Amino acid sequence: MRFATSLDHARTGRSVSILSLIGIILVPLAIAGTLVWSFWDPQSRVSQVTAAVVNNDEPVTIDGRIVPLGRQLAAGLVGTEDENYTWVVTNEEDAASGLADGAYTAVVTIPEDFSAKATSATGDAPAQADVTVVTSDRAKLVDGAISQAIATAAVSIFNREVTVATVEQLLGGYTELHDSLADAATGANDLASGTGQFASGVVTLSGGLGTLATGAAALSSGLGELASGTASLPAQSAQLATGADGVATGVESTTSAISGLSQQAQYLQGLCAGMIPPVNPGDTCDSVRASLATNLAALDQQLTSTGFAANARAVATGTAGLASGLATVVPGIQSSASGAASLADGAAQSASGASQLASGATGLTDGSRQLADGLDEAVASIPVTTEDEAAAQAQAIAEPTVLTSPGGLFGSSAAPLAAGLALWLGALATFLVLRPVPRDAVGANRGPVRQALGAFVPAAIVGLVQSMLVATVLQLQLDLDAGGLVALFAAAALASVAFAAVNQALVALFDGAGRFVAMLVAILFLATGVISTTPPVLVAIANLLPVEPAASLIAAVVGGGGVASAIVVLVVWTLLALAGTTLAIARARVTTARAVLRDQHALVA
Repeated sequence: MRFATSLDHARTGRSVSILSLIGIILVPLAIAGTLVWSFWDPQSRVSQVTAAVVNNDEPVTIDGRIVPLGRQLAAGLVGTEDENYTWVVTNEEDAASGLADGAYTAVVTIPEDFSAKATSATGDAPAQADVTVVTSDRAKLVDGAISQAIATAAVSIFNREVTVATVEQLLGGYTELHDSLADAATGANDLASGTGQFASGVVTLSGGLGTLATGAAALSSGLGELASGTASLPAQSAQLATGADGVATGVESTTSAISGLSQQAQYLQGLCAGMIPPVNPGDTCDSVRASLATNLAALDQQLTSTGFAANARAVATGTAGLASGLATVVPGIQSSASGAASLADGAAQSASGASQLASGATGLTDGSRQLADGLDEAVASIPVTTEDEAAAQAQAIAEPTVLTSPGGLFGSSAAPLAAGLALWLGALATFLVLRPVPRDAVGANRGPVRQALGAFVPAAIVGLVQSMLVATVLQLQLDLDAGGLVALFAAAALASVAFAAVNQALVALFDGAGRFVAMLVAILFLATGVISTTPPVLVAIANLLPVEPAASLIAAVVGGGGVASAIVVLVVWTLLALAGTTLAIARARVTTARAVLRDQHALVA
């Protein structure tokens, strides 16, 4: 019994080379080694990833102190050096540009009202502050999850610090409430003291009322004497009225007599005409008569104009009324004498008691005011909220900051990886079935270029169908508009055509070793596309492969960005691959007679 010295190829019947056998053996090792190397200890290389922080927060002022919570959160992200991204503090324009071209794996944006909302838990309108984490469409598959985890950890630490500060503020409010209630207690004590003074004043007032009774008795005695002294006033007033009436009557008689004298003087004038000699030289009867008449007229006018008679009559009437009134008043004075005397004495003492009562009332007022002020401060220190407001306040205290990450855990960064890997493996599978070089390449009349294209076209058509299916599957997740979907179809089609050309060239040039290389390309693309902590050596190698520009093209279509460079690279890879296939066919057309005879013998057999 002996062992076989060679192995036959499953499709061609030719012997498998030693290199192909070694390649098959190394397949598991290559896959396992590449994946383990890529994923081993990513924490130690997390600083290779660059992320950005955009702090738009406007600090707030609380109790005269500036509170920049956005700056504190940004410092919490940037300040941690161990097992953390390399963070860059920048503006919105630079962050958007970095996300588009992949310079920043993720961007954390702190909004303008962050501090205002984060400190609103104990205010009238409590609200949660919002922090946004956006992952680049060019980021690796797991980068979004790591970015969100790091930001979540920073936000959790920040939430704990804000919660502690809020609780301290609440406790400070309770302390102020305690002090206010203490002031209220002091005011109550002052009120009690004032009430004591008030009671003392009441006692004094009682004594004063006793004294008032004594004074009222004295007043009564004085009024009795007054009544005795005024008892004769009515009769005297009546006499005065009678005399005044007589005066008026006399004045009236005098006036009448004067009028008669005037008439007599006029009569005398007639008698004096020459009958009575003049007393003084130059006097005549007429001049004497005229002088007498003038004087009598003047006296009569004076008595009439002054109203002396009328006034005398009015005095008489008033005096008579006074006499009648005094007759009524005097008995009243006598009846009120007793009470008025006691009232006068008690009123003096009441004044003293009222003064002391006022002093006590002042103390009572001051104490009441202090109590009211203290209670007002205490009431103002205690918040009054509805059930809904209390629930919102409790939520804001427990979680003052929430984290928003649009696009889910991985977002659209999974699309380039899935599409590139699927299309590449599809092209690899195509040339497991189709021949990269026509069977009759040696004896055919067609040139190598036509033969290469003839083997390429069927594979390209299969690739186009594969690209349509892959783009359709991706559309279920991405939900692109019509223009975006057409662009995705075009990008996937270009990638599938390029992959078909490259896989054809690999198999045409290296046979089984070429398939092994294609498989390594898929493994390396997967390893470097999952996370950004992949070793730089592997990343540099992956960037040289045709799968990377295809993934970049699809990422640009999905997330926006330039596509020209990726298209150029894929076209170059396609042309280079077709040139390689042409070279392989041209090389196969040059053969030895021994190889021809062997092939003919194989056909006959």
